[in-house]
Amino acid sequence: MLPLPEDAVTVQLQRLVEECRHGSNYCKRVLNLYQLSKDLQCSFTHICKEEPGSVLQKLLLLDQPERFRKTQAFIRAQALPADSVAQLVSSAVLQALLQQVFRLSEGGDSLMQLIKLCDEPSLVGLKLLENFNAVPLRDLSGIVELLIIAHDCFSLTCNMEGIVRVLQTARHLSHSYLAPGDHYGLLVRLLTGMGRYNEMTYIFDLLHQNHRFEMLLRKKVDTDRKQTALLDYIKRCLPADSEKHNMVALCFSMRREIGENHEMAARTQLKMIESQDWVVTPDLKTSLVKVLGLLKDAAESYFKDSCVRQATRCVRTAKLVTLQLHFLNQGSELRLINLQPSELLIAVMALPHCYQVWGMLCACAVAAMELRLSLLHVQNHSSVIIILLVECCFPDSLYLFFL
Repeated sequence: MLPLPEDAVTVQLQRLVEECRHGSNYCKRVLNLYQLSKDLQCSFTHICKEEPGSVLQKLLLLDQPERFRKTQAFIRAQALPADSVAQLVSSAVLQALLQQVFRLSEGGDSLMQLIKLCDEPSLVGLKLLENFNAVPLRDLSGIVELLIIAHDCFSLTCNMEGIVRVLQTARHLSHSYLAPGDHYGLLVRLLTGMGRYNEMTYIFDLLHQNHRFEMLLRKKVDTDRKQTALLDYIKRCLPADSEKHNMVALCFSMRREIGENHEMAARTQLKMIESQDWVVTPDLKTSLVKVLGLLKDAAESYFKDSCVRQATRCVRTAKLVTLQLHFLNQGSELRLINLQPSELLIAVMALPHCYQVWGMLCACAVAAMELRLSLLHVQNHSSVIIILLVECCFPDSLYLFFL
């Protein structure tokens, strides 16, 4: 501690500490208490008679940036054992939660500094769990904060036994009080505060069952780990819920994943059309319009994430679906989608324009040799147009026409 030049008593006490050969610890304690009496604006006699716990509590409530440093200096000067410090810190935490003097959840750094006042943070966690019943059940928010703080204490020392105890208590609290009482905000706070997403998937279940899943996405904390956990949960437990997947992907700006989901939905719809007999009905047109919308959304999402190849694939398929809708609206029953290789030649020969052939073959991703064999049988297209067509589709494969 640096002496204050204008305070003669502090200067003399500092000199005494430096020159004392026996009883230096006692002199340091006197100096520390004298400086704290000025910070707390009380007499030296009063602070000497006060209990260490009371002094510690007053120090923690100081509105000063150096309150934790001064508290640590007080603990060292008094040579308080770890068990006593743990008791004092846990009591200060409990009192703060009960009286709502300040919310520790609002400042993670302050919370860590408070816990680290004790050389063995796991002792603070044990003391908090021992005094768990001191927080009334009506103050569920205080109980949630207490569990989060206890979890942080055990996590600092990798005390797995303590972590398991906290997780078990949190599960009981969630199922018995939070979910039945519609305290979904506290469920989210409990999950994000502990950050144990893999061990606490039951909270995902509770939020999903009560249609509060979107509340997880509003909490902008620990985004990377939460994003991974949410996507893993949806893939394992809700594989068919594309709405949830899109909601999570959109929240975290995962454009490529959104595009993949839209494209998968479009191709699933095409498979459903393929599984049925080809009969031109209003339902068929409606399904194709839906596929077209999904492909457009997929291409847009891919493009926003610079996935050019995937976006191009969706655009080509969308052009084929548009061409199919064009023929259906013209009264033609010609099928251009879901074609087998053996059906491709018949469809190509039925198309009146070269650009339609080009769009169809690009969408079908026809190999160069198959393209050559197909186009050589097309009688209503000149050889020049055919060569230009292949050059546009597969510029690296043009030489195959001259083999």
